[in-house]
Amino acid sequence: MPMLKKMVAERKAQEVLIDAEAKKEAASKEAEARKIIAEAQAKEEAAIGLSEAEVMIAKAEAEEIQGTKMAAVIEIKAEAMRKEGLAEAEVVREKAMAEAKGIEEKAEAMKKTRRCW
Repeated sequence: MPMLKKMVAERKAQEVLIDAEAKKEAASKEAEARKIIAEAQAKEEAAIGLSEAEVMIAKAEAEEIQGTKMAAVIEIKAEAMRKEGLAEAEVVREKAMAEAKGIEEKAEAMKKTRRCW
């Protein structure tokens, strides 16, 4: 009987040992799986971050191009306004010159008519 108890005890010990090794193996595999999942999540987040950075760069470049084009348009408008102002000033000057000449001619004519009297 003691021999039977010893065999039963040894059998139970083997079962406990096998169970412990199985649990250890399962824990190891679970840890490896968690590590793989964490690495995959890190790569996904890095890819998202990279995509967001690329979008930000593209937006910045587009805004820079738009700003450059807007500046060019403003410069063109300013030049057109300057030319328009110069043309208006020329018209005013020509009118003033013509008016002055007309007044001068009128004054000369009046002088001649007074001499005649």
